[in-house]
Amino acid sequence: MKEFSDATAPGAFVADMIPPLADIIPSWLQWWRKRAHRYSERQTRLWMKYWNDLQRAINDKRAPDCFVKQFVETDYVKEGIDEVQAAYVAGSKLSPAFC
Repeated sequence: MKEFSDATAPGAFVADMIPPLADIIPSWLQWWRKRAHRYSERQTRLWMKYWNDLQRAINDKRAPDCFVKQFVETDYVKEGIDEVQAAYVAGSKLSPAFC
């Protein structure tokens, strides 16, 4: 939650205040990118851990019935959703435990 609050605070990233900067300034000069990437990588690791735990629970037939289990059982890949995107969708719908 802290990272979310920090990232969404007004002025947290200069590119949010002046969006064309991301197109004008070369990426190696975009000082805000390093922190944004760090947040993204940490969040992805966190949600993928829960996603993978749930996948194992489903395979072992010990996952409870819930929205995320139903989502996993759909053909989300056919809809163009990859594993990371699916983990974020699942994580945004429920608690960190997913079910």
